[in-house]
Amino acid sequence: VCGFLQVYFVLYIMSNAGGTEEVKLYDLVLVVELQEEGNGKNAPFISYRYPSLFEVDPFSASVTQFCFPDMEKFPAVAMPKEIFSFVLTEGDGERRFGYCLRKLPPGTGPRYPVAFSIMAYFPCFPLYSKILEAMAYHYENSSMKQLTEFVDSMLQQRFPDPGETFEVKMQGKGYRFTRPNDSDSLLEHIDLDTILTSLDVTNILAIFASLLVERRIIFCSEHLSTLSSCIQTAVALVYPF
Repeated sequence: VCGFLQVYFVLYIMSNAGGTEEVKLYDLVLVVELQEEGNGKNAPFISYRYPSLFEVDPFSASVTQFCFPDMEKFPAVAMPKEIFSFVLTEGDGERRFGYCLRKLPPGTGPRYPVAFSIMAYFPCFPLYSKILEAMAYHYENSSMKQLTEFVDSMLQQRFPDPGETFEVKMQGKGYRFTRPNDSDSLLEHIDLDTILTSLDVTNILAIFASLLVERRIIFCSEHLSTLSSCIQTAVALVYPF
């Protein structure tokens, strides 16, 4: 699996990270699964969508492809839980940030993973990854009505300010989510371990230098979470240049 990075993505992130305009927390929530089409080929399909499953959204089909760029390797007996991010670009150049959690459903034997995805207009991986964890929990342990109640409650929230915490209450239980105080530095909230263990110092410096001169870089990895983490770290390293 490969990911693409160019330096203008860094500038877009930083121009939006500290914005004051009140915008809803997310735009779209999807649960994407795989099904066998025949001839050994798999195809992704949307099993849950909020808002309404029946609304037309040209991005939904693209999101399913980002959730399963490696769909041919499933079903699988075991796989690590993966959380990663991606970016979709609209016709007018505006970008929508996607966050995805993939995991195998409970059970034994070969199974197809389930992908939980959130589309939003803000880059904040630590915040949305925690929301995805809560969403996956309700999908596996609650009714669809309770899942919808949870994601609807999240939809009523605005995107928090740096360091701000908000709480969503459901069935007598409170869920607290905090946006890191990322107004001054991104490096404090980025997982550096992945890129440091995946690449040597020479390659990290080469990536840093290439980003400074606005070269295009392609990252490749067998694991989507590793790919996503390395790209996020590369973005953070360039700030505030």
